[in-house]
Amino acid sequence: MHGMNISISSQLCAFKAKNGHCDVSQNDEQNKCLGQWIKKQRTSYKKKTLRSCAFKAKNGHCIVSQNDAQNISLVEWVRQQRLLYKKNTLNSNYIQQLNSIGFIWVLHERSYERSYTTTEFHRLGLGSL
Repeated sequence: MHGMNISISSQLCAFKAKNGHCDVSQNDEQNKCLGQWIKKQRTSYKKKTLRSCAFKAKNGHCIVSQNDAQNISLVEWVRQQRLLYKKNTLNSNYIQQLNSIGFIWVLHERSYERSYTTTEFHRLGLGSL
């Protein structure tokens, strides 16, 4: 709940405790502001996912460098997704969406995998990747 207003956070926690979920409808008269906030968050998430897709289409991968000055907000968003994933608090639908575009959750695993494959290619006399 990074950057979330304390009041909204409390409302969302109370809603979840009462209803067992966080799927607040913006048509719910008792929770109209909370429902609107949830809709805004989902819309923002979709936009960031689309930006990740565009980044992959342009670069051939989803690994946004922390030094990428042109994509500062995307860098922060990607870092946040990895952190939430590591804490096991990222929505499973979001995980599926990001998996579908080839999102890399743990960077060192990817670099190890690439290093190992390159070493094997050289060992077998196949050149480089």
